[in-house]
Amino acid sequence: MTLTLRHLNADTSWLILFENFKILLDPWLFGSQSEICRYFSTQEHAVQPSIQNINRDLHMQIDAIIISHEFTDHCHEQTLRSLSATIPVFATTNASNLIRRWNYFQHVYEIPSLDDRPENFTLSMLSGQRPELNMPSTIS
Repeated sequence: MTLTLRHLNADTSWLILFENFKILLDPWLFGSQSEICRYFSTQEHAVQPSIQNINRDLHMQIDAIIISHEFTDHCHEQTLRSLSATIPVFATTNASNLIRRWNYFQHVYEIPSLDDRPENFTLSMLSGQRPELNMPSTIS
């Protein structure tokens, strides 16, 4: 199986390609981001991301989105809302709670924290999403 990692910006956004399966990690592709309030911390990209629009610039369907935490340079609402609401989102507890409040994505799954995970963690939520990919129903 071929694995390709594509860094999409000078921050934390990545496209992870496993042959026919595409995962978007922590996308922030346009607009500014701020934490707590704009007066406290507002940032913009110092270097423009390699893409501005997933659908237009990549010409591919994203199969899953992973959000590692709730800070807006990882969980950027404007960028996420530019993606299809049917893409399953896998996010940490705080990020998944935030994303659910937007009432946008149809499927938001919580990734357990390392402290809460059993020793043999299994994620089995992709079953049936894209049957043509012939992906296993369980990912360990």
